[in-house]
Amino acid sequence: MGNQEISYLLGQMATLLAVYPAQVTVYPFDTVVDETAGFRLEKRPQRLMRTGGGGTRFQAVFDSLPRLFAGQGQPLVIILTDGYGETRVHPTLPATVLWLLTSPVAEFSVTQ
Repeated sequence: MGNQEISYLLGQMATLLAVYPAQVTVYPFDTVVDETAGFRLEKRPQRLMRTGGGGTRFQAVFDSLPRLFAGQGQPLVIILTDGYGETRVHPTLPATVLWLLTSPVAEFSVTQ
């Protein structure tokens, strides 16, 4: 996904936060999660720059969950994606996962 598409999706989520307040932290990912680039989503990001761009590996998100949510309850994880990646992922932590797709669901690569 490009900067404009990512910025639009995060803006939509920021709009939801105005109605349903919650603490949301965004971590960019492609084949790995960049935990050092995480930021709190409070309003539409003004200068969002895409990191990575070398493909998509959803498993990277699931592999990082035990580090990101150590000792916390069951987190809500929202994955913003165009839907193109591997076909299977293996959960590593009990979590509620929502996929926010920019492509038709029929094109979503995860089949499980």
